[in-house]
Amino acid sequence: MRNNEVLPIYIEAYNLTQDIFKKTVKFPKEYKFLLGTQLNEASIELCCLITNTARAAQKSVLLEGILNQLDKIKIEFRLCADFKLLSNQQQASIATRLEKITGQAIAWLKSERRKQSITSMPESGTTPSYPE
Repeated sequence: MRNNEVLPIYIEAYNLTQDIFKKTVKFPKEYKFLLGTQLNEASIELCCLITNTARAAQKSVLLEGILNQLDKIKIEFRLCADFKLLSNQQQASIATRLEKITGQAIAWLKSERRKQSITSMPESGTTPSYPE
């Protein structure tokens, strides 16, 4: 098992992907191939983005990509709700999972930004150099 596969955000995203696949199979034909396929692909892409981010040295830009992908999935699920493709219970379950993943991604991004600001600060006791 790879290290990224034990990250809580990856586990949640993978579980979301499984839920999406199970639910989109039951969509009516007119929605299954367009909206269902887009949701399936978006959820797989989310898992890939998390994997790539976990391996990357500079994570901030990739974490913003994860947040963008989550926004896309939320819009697609909103359409599913508007077209009554999901029960209220299914909508609530997916919304909860999406918010949990979003919260984890935001916390990860904040952590990365703190790390970047710490590493870009001059060492204490040294004076910054100024151009002449």
